[in-house]
Amino acid sequence: MSIRHLYLLTLLLVIGGCQSASGVAGQDKPAVLVSDTVAELELNKQLEINRDALLQGSSEQIRIKAATVMLFSEDATARKILLDVLKQSENSAACEAVCKALNQARALQEPVKDKQDFIQPLLEILTSDEGFAVAKPAAEALLIFKYEDISEQLKAIVTNTSLSAKARLNAVYALQLQPDIRAIFELMNLLDDPDKAVAAEAEKALRSLGIPVGENAEARRQIRDELERKGRDEFLRDWLIRQETRMNKLEAELDMWRELYLSALDKIYDGISDDTVRGKFLAERLGDSRVPVKLWSLEKVEQWRKGTSPKLPAELKPILVNLISDQDKNVRLKTARLLSLMGELNSAEQLAKQLEIEQDEEVKMELFVAL
Repeated sequence: MSIRHLYLLTLLLVIGGCQSASGVAGQDKPAVLVSDTVAELELNKQLEINRDALLQGSSEQIRIKAATVMLFSEDATARKILLDVLKQSENSAACEAVCKALNQARALQEPVKDKQDFIQPLLEILTSDEGFAVAKPAAEALLIFKYEDISEQLKAIVTNTSLSAKARLNAVYALQLQPDIRAIFELMNLLDDPDKAVAAEAEKALRSLGIPVGENAEARRQIRDELERKGRDEFLRDWLIRQETRMNKLEAELDMWRELYLSALDKIYDGISDDTVRGKFLAERLGDSRVPVKLWSLEKVEQWRKGTSPKLPAELKPILVNLISDQDKNVRLKTARLLSLMGELNSAEQLAKQLEIEQDEEVKMELFVAL
C-alpha cells in the first residue's frame, strides 16, 4: 500500500472515530462528511498532476494545457504555482508555457480572474538574464493588459540606462506589440538614445509598424504632430490596416517559399531508389521542427504504406508513434490516420495516453479509430 493511500485510510478512520464518539456523547455537532474530505484530497492530487505536467511535460502542448487548467482554477495554490514558475529561471520551458497560456486566453477572449497578479512577474522576465526565447512570450503575454496598466513600468525599463541592453531591447519589443499610440511615442523617444543598439531596435520596430522615422529631429516632430492630430482611434484603425497588409504579404511570401522547398524535397525523394536511404531521408524529415515538412513526410509514408511494397523501415516506426503527441493538431490528425493502417505497431499505449488529454474532437475520433 502506498504512503498516499495509507495516509488517506488513516485520515478516514480518524474522521469516522470522531463521528462515532460524537454520536455516543449525544452532542449535536455537524458531522464531517467523508465524501467532502475525499473530494478535497482528489482535488489536491489533480493539482499535483497538473503541476508535474507543467514542470515536466514531454511536449509544449502538454505544458501549455496544464498551465491553462491552473490559470482558470479557483484554487489559490494553482495560481501560486504559476506565479512561482514565472519567478524562477530553472525551468524556461514551463515559464514559456505559462506565458503562452496567458496569450491564448487573450486570443480566445477568455477572462482571467485577478490577472493583475501576473504583471510584475512578466515584467521581471523582461529584465532578467533569460534569453529572448523566454522574454518574447512574456512580452506577448503582457497584451492581456490594457496599455495604461503597464505603460509606466515599460517606460521605466526602456529608459533605464543602468539596465543591460538586452533588458531594454526586450522592453522595446513589448512596446512594439502594444496597439496604442502612446507606445509609438515611447519608441520615437528612443531614436536618439545614447545606446546605439536600443536606438536601432526602436527604429526597426517603428518601421515594422509602418511608422516613418524621419531624417532629423524636425522631421520626427512633424511625424509626431501628425500622429497626435489623428488621435488614438484613427491611429488604431491605421495600425490594424498596416498590420493586416504586412501579415498578408508575409503569408504570401511564406507560401511561395514553402511550395518551392516542398517541391525540392519531392525531387530529391523521387530520385532515391534504395528503400533504406529513402527511410533515413523520411526519418530525418519527420523529426523536423517545421509542420509542413512533417506533414509532407507523413504523406510520403502513407503512400509507401499503400504501395506495392508496404513494409516500412524499422527506424520510422518509433518516430511515428511519438508524433501522436505532437503540438500541432494537423500532425496529430495525420499520424492517427496513418497509425490506423499500421496494426502491427505497438502504439496502443501512446494512443490511449493522447486520447485522455486530446482536446480536438476530430483528432479524438481518429485516435479512437486507431485504437
